[in-house]
Parts: sequence; C-alpha cells; structure tokens
Amino acid sequence: MLSSAPGFAAGHQTTPLLGTILVRADSPAVVAAPLRSLRLRYPGLQVSDRASLATATDADREMNHWFGPLFEAMIFAFTSIAVLNTPAMIALRRQR
Repeated sequence: MLSSAPGFAAGHQTTPLLGTILVRADSPAVVAAPLRSLRLRYPGLQVSDRASLATATDADREMNHWFGPLFEAMIFAFTSIAVLNTPAMIALRRQR
C-alpha cells in the first residue's frame, strides 16, 4: 500500500516532488526488490528500510539538540539589545 499526501505538502515545498514516500507492506522483502529496480530508471532514488529511516531521524534530533539552544541564545541576545536600545534612544532624543 502506497501512502502519500501530495496535496497537503504542495503548499509547503519549493518543488512539487515528494522527498520521502513510505511504503507499508506485509512482506518487506517482496516489495524491496521491485523498488530497488527503479533505481536504474530514477538515478537519485534511495530505497531504505525502517532502521535506516530511524537512524536518519536520530541524527536530525541530535542536530536539533545543539542548534535549538544556540538559536534561542541568538534571539535572546538580539531582543536584549533591542530592549536596551529603545530607552537609550528615547533618552537621547529628549536631551536635545
């Protein structure tokens, strides 16, 4: 059974092609061979199993674990500068 929702994803992507298509099968070994044969027809196609998809997801989580706090610190720094700069500019304008 092939599951995808291109209508939902179309408005949020820059390309009309789906990045990932998940296939659920009663017997993955039976489906894997025909999917791998499609690599000759579509050179960029990658066929993976559930374990490799989970590993890729774990790598994304690890990257988010480090970049999330970094971006939060940057937003906090810029907001702090803006908050401190606003009263300073008001005070300088009143002195004139």
